[in-house]
Amino acid sequence: GDLDRQMIATNSLGIIHQQRGEIAAALHCYEQCRNLGEQFNLPEALAFALLNIGTLSYEQGELDATAGRLDQARQIFLQIGMREEDAHCLYLLGDVALRQGVPNAAKGYAQQALNLANQIGSQVFASCALRVRGEVWLVLGDLSAAADDLAESWRLQEEIGDPYDQALIQAALARLARAQGDATRARAEALASRAFACESGIAYLEAELNDFLVNLGEP
Repeated sequence: GDLDRQMIATNSLGIIHQQRGEIAAALHCYEQCRNLGEQFNLPEALAFALLNIGTLSYEQGELDATAGRLDQARQIFLQIGMREEDAHCLYLLGDVALRQGVPNAAKGYAQQALNLANQIGSQVFASCALRVRGEVWLVLGDLSAAADDLAESWRLQEEIGDPYDQALIQAALARLARAQGDATRARAEALASRAFACESGIAYLEAELNDFLVNLGEP
């Protein structure tokens, strides 16, 4: 109906604003969707709005707020049987835990996301979960396990071709290469990741990669 079309349009507009770095405008769109979802008792729309608000918070570095929104979204997705979106929330919670410096919690979320993605045949979220688990191994110092997970994540993602996720995987591969002592490969992966991040409007990742490249001695 008209309400569904309005919410889809508002959500799509929010995503465009987010990719352009227009954070306040994006948040306004997502909050409108959340309000409509609550007002008209539309749980799926409400959950997606919470997921989008959470993603936006994550990109702004507001990690506690992100976790809260993702937990709320996840509870709704579970209630309405949307298992793929549950996997989506789980791997994102893994990212949050990683940035909060809690790698074991991140590993738990990544493993849950991977198990669920494999059960439902979601290549997209299997790739995302493997990337998070690979980043956990990297933080824990198991470079061999990190290399295996990140290689498999990239293999799956090459078939999907989402520049946002490709940027995140290549940023992790750059950190892995640096940890392995291969500055040349680290630079190449970081430059490739930065190009994808720029294409996808991931400002926080662009900034991180600029610092990474400066530390490697790349302008």
